[in-house]
Amino acid sequence: MFEFAWPWIFALLPLPWLMRLVLPAADSGEPALKVSYLSDLEGLARRRARANLPGWRQQAPFVVLWLLLLSAAARPEWLGEPLPIAASGRDLLVAVDVSGSMDPGHALARRGREPLEPGQAPARRFP
Repeated sequence: MFEFAWPWIFALLPLPWLMRLVLPAADSGEPALKVSYLSDLEGLARRRARANLPGWRQQAPFVVLWLLLLSAAARPEWLGEPLPIAASGRDLLVAVDVSGSMDPGHALARRGREPLEPGQAPARRFP
């Protein structure tokens, strides 16, 4: 069953809107984009330029992002018996030292064996 470990995190859902009400708006006092020929453009388009997108289209990506962030912070968990995983095949990792210590002057080479032979021998047993 799907549950949230910390469901109380969703109490923070209205936090961005509360912060918007409490904190003053940041305004530099001048327009972000100065267009000297704006009145000419408005005349050609026969309509007045709007400063912002409609509220819902402007806020929708941030609402979705906030919901996803809260959902992740609430630690979603799948509770219940784990499903058995079929173990077919083998997991094998072979680490072979090919550094300078394995050069032909090493102790294995002096015994008449190739330096990489100890790593190759176990690997030959697997198809």
